Amino acid sequence: HWIHYHMAWLARTFRVPSDWPPGNRLFLHFESVAGDCQVWVNERKVGVHFDKYLPFDLDITDAVRRDGLNTLRVGVRSMRLFDKRDARYGKMIAPYPNGSNTDRLAGIWQDVSLLSLPAVRVQSLFVKPWLDRDTLEVDVTVRNDTPDARPLRVTVESRAWINEAGTGPLDAPIPKWRLGDRTLAFPDSALAAPPHGTATCTIAVTVDKRLAPWTPDTPNLHALLVSLHADGLPIDTACQRYGWRQFTLRGRDLLLNGAPIKLRGDIIHPFGAYTFSRRFVWAWYTMIKAMHGNAVRPHAQIYPRAYLELADEMGLCVLDETAVFGSSVRSNFAEPAFWTRYADHFKGLIERDRNHPSVFGWSFGNEMFAVFRLNAVSPEDEKRWYSQLTDIGLAARRHDPTRPWISCDGDGDLFGALPVWSKHYGHNVPPLAADTRGIDKPLMVGENGGTYYARPAELAPFAGERAFLDYAGRNEALAVDLYQNILALAPQLAYFSASETVWFGLEQLPFGHTDFARLPSLADGVFFEGVSPEGKFGMQIERLPPYSGTLNPGFDPALPLYRPLALFEAQRAAQDPRGPQPCRWDRRLPTPERPQAPPPVIDSVSYAGGPALKQRLASWGVALHAPAERFLVLDGGTLPSDAVRRAAAILAQGGTVLILAIDPSLDTARLSSLLPQPVALTARTATALERGDDAHPWAAPFSLADLYFAEEERDADRCVMRCGLAGPFVTSGRVALTASRTDWSLFNRRAEEEKVGALFCYEHLVKPSGAALVTHAAGHGGTLALCTLDTAVDTPARRAFWRRLFTHMGVRTHAGGTTGSTRARREHDLLLDGPPAP
Repeated sequence: HWIHYHMAWLARTFRVPSDWPPGNRLFLHFESVAGDCQVWVNERKVGVHFDKYLPFDLDITDAVRRDGLNTLRVGVRSMRLFDKRDARYGKMIAPYPNGSNTDRLAGIWQDVSLLSLPAVRVQSLFVKPWLDRDTLEVDVTVRNDTPDARPLRVTVESRAWINEAGTGPLDAPIPKWRLGDRTLAFPDSALAAPPHGTATCTIAVTVDKRLAPWTPDTPNLHALLVSLHADGLPIDTACQRYGWRQFTLRGRDLLLNGAPIKLRGDIIHPFGAYTFSRRFVWAWYTMIKAMHGNAVRPHAQIYPRAYLELADEMGLCVLDETAVFGSSVRSNFAEPAFWTRYADHFKGLIERDRNHPSVFGWSFGNEMFAVFRLNAVSPEDEKRWYSQLTDIGLAARRHDPTRPWISCDGDGDLFGALPVWSKHYGHNVPPLAADTRGIDKPLMVGENGGTYYARPAELAPFAGERAFLDYAGRNEALAVDLYQNILALAPQLAYFSASETVWFGLEQLPFGHTDFARLPSLADGVFFEGVSPEGKFGMQIERLPPYSGTLNPGFDPALPLYRPLALFEAQRAAQDPRGPQPCRWDRRLPTPERPQAPPPVIDSVSYAGGPALKQRLASWGVALHAPAERFLVLDGGTLPSDAVRRAAAILAQGGTVLILAIDPSLDTARLSSLLPQPVALTARTATALERGDDAHPWAAPFSLADLYFAEEERDADRCVMRCGLAGPFVTSGRVALTASRTDWSLFNRRAEEEKVGALFCYEHLVKPSGAALVTHAAGHGGTLALCTLDTAVDTPARRAFWRRLFTHMGVRTHAGGTTGSTRARREHDLLLDGPPAP
């Protein structure tokens, strides 16, 4: 419903459990509500919230009936209702952190809980492991909701946190743990909590080797138990998991526990509700570990806590990022409310996640340069807004003094202001050394490669025409490029990540779909039992469609956890702890040269058919003369009554007859009368071709780049054939050209969440015959050819193709002819076209 509506009221009833202590305060905890939110209990407004990703708590004690039915109403207005386009910079629209694929998210999308808490309680804990001082420190904040001041005694102890989760895809993602023996006891601390207020104390203890440290290889975890005592009695206990570890910076090095560490990670956009499930996170982290990675950047928004919890447990270092996604170019820097909401958003992220040992740093934005560049911001505004960005980022030091890593991903170091330099690069090895000359701080390449944007021609230098062949061939080209980049860049970097190996380096899986003779329908996919059950925590998805993801942590028992492609395998080889290992993609893949066509010997052809095709032949530079005894072109749509006689005469002299039949509705009986065997037309279209018989003299000189039309500017111009050929004529003949096994128009300039799945679906689909140019020996050494390639489209690429094809058939073409259409220029789109030229 949220697809069509931008605001709604959500309502339900609830009862307070009768065994809850009557003196406790009652709270509603919202893990995340996307939008401008109002909360009402029993017709009383109890609170508001404006964000899409952060948790919040509302005290509803005074509005609740403890002995009866209560009504909860939550009103939500989509963030999009608050869009405000700037008058000067028209692409600046969103005065709030908008995220990437959750930009349009609205409503309650994470858990809501009813809590009973003591009136005097531990409100928050901030654990600060200072390994360089051998000191474990904790800030304890206490809330007192009574009218009287409360003198308190605070006790703290640490216990081992022992993970007892399973190891397989079905049970490993399910939390299972226990606390072990006590490892540390802190000195007691006295604290006075003021009435209706808070108080904070800091308690510290020397560790003296009593805690096992946390590292990616040994993710040891511990738990602090913090108890409050009043009048000699315990009144509240809070538990906080943590790790004994410390990240620091030294020159260009990131240090973990005093030793340099190189981070190798991955990113992903939130491409569906299933990506927020704990199972998905476990599967992704398992994949990262398998390619010798040790880091992750949950990208372009604040993700559910499972991302941090599993990173703690599995041993991955997390660069935690806000939802200020500059790549969307929507952030409205000109609106004062943007900066207020941005600061609150970043602070909320830090306060939510700063106790996670896996978090090594804070990324307060992504590719903010795009907002400046694509809005053509004035120098004055640019200076002012970059200063505000810097202030937002460096505020992290106030909220978390334990992590010096602060970066704005893809934006360098904001002209020297940040402690970390971070850039994104596309395909080809970039000039990192030149870009970072004189910079003595940790360097990061957070996104690398042409995974999401590069088209076949851009990738052909790495794998030749394989880049045009299909998705696997494209992936080989990406793998070659990535391997080279890891070898060239990674030694200089504290952090390196390709662009979404989990999405582009694995196959899209056909969840719940096995009949590849048809397209998937809404009846296909994996359907989950117990849709949205009450009282069950976490994201509860209803259906997982085919080709909507690459990871299978038990969703479909017929499929593996993942199916790796070349990109994954190359990254695994390049990141091997022993050093880069040899693999198929450790060098550019050779592509054999195509043979040269023999010089043409026919100066002109005969033609029989309608005026449109005749005009097109002229535009291709084909000279028409009647009679021409060696080559006859027949228009299959307007065959003359004497077509059979004329064809037989040419073939009897060892000549060539080419029948062009582009209309799927043609009378195949009439067409077959010209042929030695019957032919049928199939419902097959294509935007590119392949060589059928690789040795066919008409096809052999073509490379796949010559047969690629998926980037013609008008959609209608991309289709190079509207029907294929089948039947005995095809099976007994030689197929010179056939429809491509893939369709790059489904991928190029499409959104990331749709393009890969669409291509896999197309490639898996059992399609009718795509034979497009078939030849038969006929007469006395003659050649009879039938072709369904579209002759109606007139573009430079099509004219070049037809000129070459006639040359391969032995016909000399001439310069001149009509110019046809030209390709229009379009505005560069960062998300679809990749990094703009510098």
